[in-house]
Formats: sequence, structure tokens, C-alpha cells
Amino acid sequence: MVSEDGLKRKQGEIEVKDSKKLISAVKEKISEAEE
Repeated sequence: MVSEDGLKRKQGEIEVKDSKKLISAVKEKISEAEE
């Protein structure tokens, strides 16, 4: 059984990955707009 702490840590890692994806997507959109 996964502890609540481990679960939160896993969720945090997923959120970090998602925000990094979001940031790179925004950067791509900005560079496209500048072209």
C-alpha cells in the first residue's frame, strides 16, 4: 500500500512535469508568433 506521503510526492512530480510541458508549449507558441 502506498502511503499518503508517497502519493503526494508522486502527484507533485506529475505536476512539475506537466508545468514543464506547459512552459515549453508556451515558449514554442511565442517563438512561432515571433517568426
